[in-house]
Amino acid sequence: MRHRLVLALSVLSLLALPGAAVAQHRQPHAGSFAIGADAGVYVPPEEFHAGFNPDVFAEFHFTGRIALRGTVAYTAPNFDFDTAEIRQVRAVADLVINWETGLWHPFVNLGFGGYWLEPRSNNQSAGSWQTKGGISLGGGLEYFVRPKIAFKFETTYHYVPQGDLPGRPQGLAATVGIKKYFF
Repeated sequence: MRHRLVLALSVLSLLALPGAAVAQHRQPHAGSFAIGADAGVYVPPEEFHAGFNPDVFAEFHFTGRIALRGTVAYTAPNFDFDTAEIRQVRAVADLVINWETGLWHPFVNLGFGGYWLEPRSNNQSAGSWQTKGGISLGGGLEYFVRPKIAFKFETTYHYVPQGDLPGRPQGLAATVGIKKYFF
């Protein structure tokens, strides 16, 4: 009798497992939300040296493949010829489209945002902060290490008009980060 009870419970447990797995949402899915952080380099035009580029972001998925991502980032690349730099703080909204290929999810992004720029020399302000609109275009890969945690590799070009700044503030950001999904 006892063996039959153990056998019956074992069979019921095995039958319940696929249902439990189906109940868990695949990431990303419609309505999922993610936050994360990246670090990397910002490579501006030839008159600058590359600068450190940290950022934080939040992402909402309208469908499993289409998301809206908001990113706030900072960089301060130096000029080649001086101790001058252009400090840059940016807030960008990107439309992100991804493809699922198992653990790897390639994606592309296109966005626009505000770029706050301050020319500096010898660690002192060399002009007032300027606000400019800009666009971003990029792509990358996510690699899922857990069902709701992914490593993110991304390269994005930021076009920002120069205006009366001493150098061109546009450049290429190459970052590596981590992303946590919720819901």
